[in-house]
Amino acid sequence: PSQLAGPYQHASPIYYAASPAPLPPTLLIHGGADTMVPAHESARLAARLLSGGHAVTLQALAFAEHGFDHRAGGVAEQLARASILSFLGPVLSAR
Repeated sequence: PSQLAGPYQHASPIYYAASPAPLPPTLLIHGGADTMVPAHESARLAARLLSGGHAVTLQALAFAEHGFDHRAGGVAEQLARASILSFLGPVLSAR
């Protein structure tokens, strides 16, 4: 990051989260047991989106790990699917 600060910054979604340009509603789903990407990173992105006046929904799946949705039919995958459908219904009907 220190050697390529500009490209590194531009590759991060948090860089764009405070944009004054309108952004679409955002759904973030994160496993609470994710050891690859800490759950606080999604919370940080959600906070930044909110502070920029953007619509955001954060769904934390308490015991889900990184890549939890690769287990088709698993509890976390079912919860994520329900969150996605719940999120998309109002978003798509508003268009």
